[in-house]
Amino acid sequence: MCLYGRLPVATDSLSLAVVRQQQGDSVNRRFVFGMLGACGWPAGLFEEANGAIRLGIQNASPVDIERYLPMVEKAAAKGTIEMADDASAFDRMRMHDKLPQHYGSQTFAADPDGRGPCGSGRSKMRHGAVRCVRRPG
Repeated sequence: MCLYGRLPVATDSLSLAVVRQQQGDSVNRRFVFGMLGACGWPAGLFEEANGAIRLGIQNASPVDIERYLPMVEKAAAKGTIEMADDASAFDRMRMHDKLPQHYGSQTFAADPDGRGPCGSGRSKMRHGAVRCVRRPG
């Protein structure tokens, strides 16, 4: 894929699929963030809808993750989404801030010094492979 100005230009079918996915994600995030801003996290949604909202937040920009993380925390506390989803969003925000993960929930490559999450010494970890506990505070 090459970039021409700000618009990605697909050079093969896989690149085209990535571009289409990113465009769809952008439309979905605008819808989700508009809904959350207007009325908060809706009650009574199916698990799949709650998961879609959570993924929209977790895969957003660092600014948007930080903005909507309190809603993720409340949804997890109510049982609307899994606590592991809250942990993943929290770790994602910390990674964007170049801080160590709290739960080790994100897939990553080892730092140049070979340390894993929180200095564990592991170079790779499967997503969701860590049991999540509620963070203090």
